[in-house]
Amino acid sequence: MPDQVNYFNRAWVRGIEGERVKQNIPMKSQRVRAWDKAGTEFVPAIKNYPDFTACVGMAKDLDGFYYIYGDFHPDNHDRHEQVFGKFRKGAGERDAIMLKQAAHDGTDTKIVIAQDAGADGKQVYQDLAKKFTSQGFIVKPSPMATNKSKLSRFEPFCSAAQSGLVYIVESSFPDKRTLEQFYLELENFDGQRSTGTKHDDVVDSLSDAFNYLSREQVIPSFSMPDLSGTNRFGF
Repeated sequence: MPDQVNYFNRAWVRGIEGERVKQNIPMKSQRVRAWDKAGTEFVPAIKNYPDFTACVGMAKDLDGFYYIYGDFHPDNHDRHEQVFGKFRKGAGERDAIMLKQAAHDGTDTKIVIAQDAGADGKQVYQDLAKKFTSQGFIVKPSPMATNKSKLSRFEPFCSAAQSGLVYIVESSFPDKRTLEQFYLELENFDGQRSTGTKHDDVVDSLSDAFNYLSREQVIPSFSMPDLSGTNRFGF
């Protein structure tokens, strides 16, 4: 049996000696939280294995570097897997948790959500976007169509990470289990769709976060100087 193909290595964002681990995100960075949504609750009694609704935070600084972070709301949690940042709930509870996470992040964090192909996918996206915008949050669709292969959506992030452009704020993940499961899902992704025992929900959300930010220009904020009492040259 051929060895499994791996497209991601945590050393690319951590560094061999951990030198790429950051404790905070630079000021004036643009932030997003991208979601890969699902809508089926896990029922242990019938041993169903639905996809997770998953999210990840990412920021882009003025110099074009990217920062992965968690900073999850306490309810953004799957009690069966005992990890934060993903869960398996029906659509109603899912939306409520997503809104709690948005309030936790603040209105300066844009929300990126993939829009599935077809009229139904567009309607689901619009209905969800209305819930967020009515509370003052900015919602953006993922820039890459969901009918593209998962690998083609993930590869731009992997390329940037391998080139040394991506950092991770490990301290923003609430516990070691959540962080380890995050890394493992990225490292175990082989380009194929998820199964009952192998999921790619974090892969999709991370891909959407990066692909959105890579197209956005981070513009530094500035204020006009106070010229009162000075001449037109500022002195």
